[in-house]
Amino acid sequence: MARTIPAAIQAHLNGGSLTLAFCMKVKRRDATVMTFTDHDVSIDADIGDGDGSLSYQPNLSFVSRSSVKTGSHMDVDSGDAEAVLDSASISEEDLIAGIYDDATIWAFLINWASPGDGIIKLRK
Repeated sequence: MARTIPAAIQAHLNGGSLTLAFCMKVKRRDATVMTFTDHDVSIDADIGDGDGSLSYQPNLSFVSRSSVKTGSHMDVDSGDAEAVLDSASISEEDLIAGIYDDATIWAFLINWASPGDGIIKLRK
């Protein structure tokens, strides 16, 4: 499946200097929403999922690893993404209690210099 990239972001990618930030949105099954970015200041963005514009906070540090398994015709059968979030807003007690089980996580790139240009969806 081809990834759709908004024209303004594509123009930015085709330019000489990139101002991209990685962002993550975590929505727990109790509807609590947490937002993170690896940029040094907050970024307001609407990712088009019905929650409107949210402020992605600059408190994300992560180490990520992803893998994709392909079928016999090089089509994607499944994929995994792993990330370690380091945030004071996520407690060990909450993790042990399972309140993040079945959470929905969005990962995307955004032009922090022009967030209204749209996003590049990486994973949901």
